[in-house]
Amino acid sequence: MPWAGWCSQCGQYVWLDGRGGCVNGHGPEAMSNVYQTAPAAVTSAAPTTQVPEATVEPTPIPQAAPQPTAPQAAPQPTPQFAPATVAPFGSKEAVLQTVEAAVAAEQALAARRSQETDLEIVAAVGGQGSWDAKRVTYKALMKADEQSRTVIFWERTTESGSSIGGGFEKTSQFGGKSWGKTMGGSWSPGKGATVDYSWDYGRTRTLVQGAVESQGWAFKTVIMKGKALYK
Repeated sequence: MPWAGWCSQCGQYVWLDGRGGCVNGHGPEAMSNVYQTAPAAVTSAAPTTQVPEATVEPTPIPQAAPQPTAPQAAPQPTPQFAPATVAPFGSKEAVLQTVEAAVAAEQALAARRSQETDLEIVAAVGGQGSWDAKRVTYKALMKADEQSRTVIFWERTTESGSSIGGGFEKTSQFGGKSWGKTMGGSWSPGKGATVDYSWDYGRTRTLVQGAVESQGWAFKTVIMKGKALYK
């Protein structure tokens, strides 16, 4: 009598061949629940062909249309500034630029080029009094002599203003002193002190001297203003 059994590869009961495998070509290892029966009992169960399963296509999910975005503004070009010309080390221009940079770092000081000399350095030392309108200023002149590679430096403070007796001006020059402070003040009836100042001219001079010597030049202070001017 013929043999039948369950084929795990076919997924159904099938006839067995002479080697104990599936008649559809699968080996004995795919068979289970093997039994002997009459051909009529399994005729309807034994398939002749394997019908492939139908493939179900997934239903596409509709996507929302992208919303238009606002146009992006074109980036504005960044202005390019030409770098400042750097003078050769040790040149006269390098000395002036170095002093200007050192002075610019000090809030109380200001430097400017001059036709009478090379640089003028100024500062307001004291304020103004409400009664005698007294004002104290500092001024320095700097001439850079290329032939001797020496900077000639002159400085002074000036007190000026007006009082009951009329206008007045008082100057203080420091000449060959290498360091120190100048100080002063004024007094008004009923007002008390209107100007009280202390100016460290030694610090200002040291600042300029250090900048000059960093370029390999000499530094010299003078009492006569004319020596710091071009004649």
